[in-house]
Amino acid sequence: MSMLKFIKSVKLGFSPTAINGKSTRTLLTRLKTDKNVAASKCEFDIKTKDSISEPFVHIEFVDKKEMKFNPANLKVDEMVMDITRYSKRLQLQEEINQQ
Repeated sequence: MSMLKFIKSVKLGFSPTAINGKSTRTLLTRLKTDKNVAASKCEFDIKTKDSISEPFVHIEFVDKKEMKFNPANLKVDEMVMDITRYSKRLQLQEEINQQ
């Protein structure tokens, strides 16, 4: 399953030179791979400006649920775990509906 299969949009904002943007940068590299992008219709909105004091991550799933993270206080693995957990829930629901 593509990590982005059930994600409608990803909005990220961070200062590329700030230390508190590291988790956001790492998450972006994990989500926006060639394989993930080719297997989904997920839209990316990436804002990179030195004036962004607090990084942000907003994920919208195909069922309209939103997840908002403050990556300055989270590790990338924590965000990926939450995103994956909810995506698996949607995958299970899809499989149940197909039966």
